[in-house]
Amino acid sequence: MTLQNFVLHERDNSRFVGFDELYLNFQTSSLFRRTYTFAQFRLTVPYGCVKILHDKTFNFQDLLPSAKENEQSRQGSSVPLLIQRLVIDRGQATFEDFSRKTPYKAQIDDVSVSLLNFTTQPNREGLYELEATAGEGQALKYRGSISMSPLYSKGRLELSGIRLRNLWSYLQDQLLFEIKDGQLDVSGNYEFDATGEKPNFLVHQGKITVRSLTVAQKEDKEEVLMVPHFTVTGADIDYGKKQIKIEDIQSNSSKVNGIRDEKGGMNLLTMFQPKPAEGQGKEQPNEPQKSDPWRISIGKFEIAIMQFISRILAHSLRQTLMYHQLI
Repeated sequence: MTLQNFVLHERDNSRFVGFDELYLNFQTSSLFRRTYTFAQFRLTVPYGCVKILHDKTFNFQDLLPSAKENEQSRQGSSVPLLIQRLVIDRGQATFEDFSRKTPYKAQIDDVSVSLLNFTTQPNREGLYELEATAGEGQALKYRGSISMSPLYSKGRLELSGIRLRNLWSYLQDQLLFEIKDGQLDVSGNYEFDATGEKPNFLVHQGKITVRSLTVAQKEDKEEVLMVPHFTVTGADIDYGKKQIKIEDIQSNSSKVNGIRDEKGGMNLLTMFQPKPAEGQGKEQPNEPQKSDPWRISIGKFEIAIMQFISRILAHSLRQTLMYHQLI
């Protein structure tokens, strides 16, 4: 079966979902094997737009089934699904959030997905490959296997060229600082296992690289932190044991511009605290629940060169001190 040039519009006539072509090859014989089987599922140039509206509901909220319908669906018998080959070619997605004080919009282009033997059958795994770009050299690559029943996944994820200012743009109303520039690379092997009593998540040989990071004060736009290059390598995370092991942390030529006020407070300490939510007032926060602490071990920590500039504000007098230190 082939369906071409499908478009579904929203009430304001903007595009909601659509695609150039949908091709389905359904194996009718699977009706008698109690597993609905597609030899191929191919979607060409699909498009989707997800919006969070001013009232914090989604633009597709009216399409979701009610709680009663969900309960009836769960009570009904379910037939396993098997897609031997699933391909998504040149997908596009738009995300908009109008519920925030500062509206946010992001665009993802050139999404390519290749899945082999995707299934909801018990104790069966499928092989997944996914690639996506978001402009400005930002890219995502994933390769791994996933079992839906029981839920288990293992693979490798790579994010490269992620623009930190784009992430800051979405969170800016909750932050007291501004990220003016910076790129982020993240890669690592992972394993998610929900087959036991408690789900567990593992990361093996994770790596984080931050390049050309520049952080400024939000009010006067003065730059307070400049990090040309920062890397974390050999990161292993065990969520179940609450352990983090890092082989190496390195940074070079970092610059810090600190301002101490009349009361002895440092701008760097207040800037990176979370901004109180509107209407929170001075209510006492709820006492945090007690839990076992995380254990973190770092094999090597090295800062090659750091320049620290400290300014003391006292009435109308401003004193500037500069330190150069090799660590």
